[in-house]
Amino acid sequence: MNIYKIDLNKTSHEFEKEQLIVKSDSSGTYVVYKCKRCGLGARKYKDSDLLIVRSRKKLTDEQLLRCSKEIISIPAKRIRVLHKPNIANPAFDNLIVGSEHECIPPPPGQPNRLPGVWVNGIGEPVKLLNGEFEWID
Repeated sequence: MNIYKIDLNKTSHEFEKEQLIVKSDSSGTYVVYKCKRCGLGARKYKDSDLLIVRSRKKLTDEQLLRCSKEIISIPAKRIRVLHKPNIANPAFDNLIVGSEHECIPPPPGQPNRLPGVWVNGIGEPVKLLNGEFEWID
């Protein structure tokens, strides 16, 4: 069994929690994550930004850092806000219920860990999570 460590902030994999149940082993408690595009599985241990990947086959650094099914560009899509995010940041003030926005790619250096879309907020890009918007295109 090969064991690898992935920094969540340096990978293009789009990891999501696979289960809400916290598990444990001899290394501590962890949550199981899975890349929603390619299916790569990993464990995230408590108090760590690293994901632990266990694989029977050898994986290269490229395979660990770049998702094989990475989306290079996002086609122009529009969304309608369903729920105003409960965030006390003035950048979200233009996101009112019923407003329509064009999706944009994630800003450079921003991890894309949670499912959702990026749109232009007031003065900076902001992310709406799934359930806070609906697709209109």
